[in-house]
Amino acid sequence: MTMYPWTGTRVRLRALEPNDWPVLRRIAEDADYAEQGGVVPPRPAAAFQRRTSPEFTAREDDEFTLAIVGAEDEAILGTVSTRLAQPWNGTFGASIALDPERRGRGHATEAAVLLLRYMFRERRYQKCNVEVLPFNRPSLRLCERLGFVEEGRRRRSHFGRGRQHDVVLLGITAEEYLEQWQVAE
Repeated sequence: MTMYPWTGTRVRLRALEPNDWPVLRRIAEDADYAEQGGVVPPRPAAAFQRRTSPEFTAREDDEFTLAIVGAEDEAILGTVSTRLAQPWNGTFGASIALDPERRGRGHATEAAVLLLRYMFRERRYQKCNVEVLPFNRPSLRLCERLGFVEEGRRRRSHFGRGRQHDVVLLGITAEEYLEQWQVAE
């Protein structure tokens, strides 16, 4: 990977742009993605356009959403987000959403590595916590590849597929990340 914090060999992270909304809509309407957050009624284009507007994306804190684009062709592949950032505790959460047509090619792994590197090395956070549904095997494998450790389960905390599910709680510390990804100090 290059040293520019937002660029890897396969992907680059950049601000969401107003014309990115069709991909956000395609992701939200994908059945596999929709069941992660619960099935919702169809939304108008304006709802997705709002999510790419400067008013929505120009936050000044450590909770943000970036577009994942191909390093070669600049095509938008999905988004990577931080959430629940607590600088006083040194913790934050993260999530990734990829266009269904772009999954399984290593884009999510590289985007996550770039995001974690920024949050741990540049923003001095100490831990990233994520929640994954137990039937979301691709996300669990991604977390394992990245070095996340399962820390427990929140029982019966998500309704989907017609029933309640546990939520798998995973975390990675800054030291675990640096060791896993051999980032020089």
